[in-house]
Amino acid sequence: ADAAGPVLVTARAGLTGERMAWIDGGAKVHFDRAFERVRVFDLRADPGERADLSFSDPTRASAWIGAAARTFERRVGAATTAWWRARLREPPVPGSAGFEPIGLGGGVVLVAARAERTRPSGAVRKLPARVLVRATFRLERAPERWPSYRVAVEGGGRSSGAVGGPVLGDRVSPREVPAGAAVEDVRTFKVYVEDEDARVVLEAGGTRLDLGRVRDLPAAKWARPR
Repeated sequence: ADAAGPVLVTARAGLTGERMAWIDGGAKVHFDRAFERVRVFDLRADPGERADLSFSDPTRASAWIGAAARTFERRVGAATTAWWRARLREPPVPGSAGFEPIGLGGGVVLVAARAERTRPSGAVRKLPARVLVRATFRLERAPERWPSYRVAVEGGGRSSGAVGGPVLGDRVSPREVPAGAAVEDVRTFKVYVEDEDARVVLEAGGTRLDLGRVRDLPAAKWARPR
């Protein structure tokens, strides 16, 4: 191993299609976060990465894969776990947000949603406020991948802001969240004075929810991470 220690690199942000690599001297391991797709190479003997040691030298490959997994958990896994644990919530009473639980598929259910704003209406005319949409999802079972949903600020026949994509931004594998847990996902928009009469909507599982008019939204409440 080199004195500088192993290096971790990633080929793509997010989890969808992400590929990572662990390099320590001449050892190189390609892997995904679940370590389901793994390739191992000896860069000194095979700089072109043509011979996967998983097949030709499984004993050495297994040792390097183990070292890569330990490095990943130490540098990335612990931080990722802390990130989603801060978003774990006690499951709210189904329907408590004024709608029946909405299934998004794969065992993921939307059980609560609310919109808040960071500044009172008209407080500073030239500077934007922010609208936060907090959505709570319960996992009845671990899905293969996070389903997507969309939130938007709409008014006057136009959308002044919209964010769509997977729950938790696909930053955490659903396999890392225990079945039965509830997680909170937060999405945010800038809003200006001209958006005061716009409405905040959430679309998930074929259902459209109206979360209220921008000017009427309550002030955001910040929870201290646990």
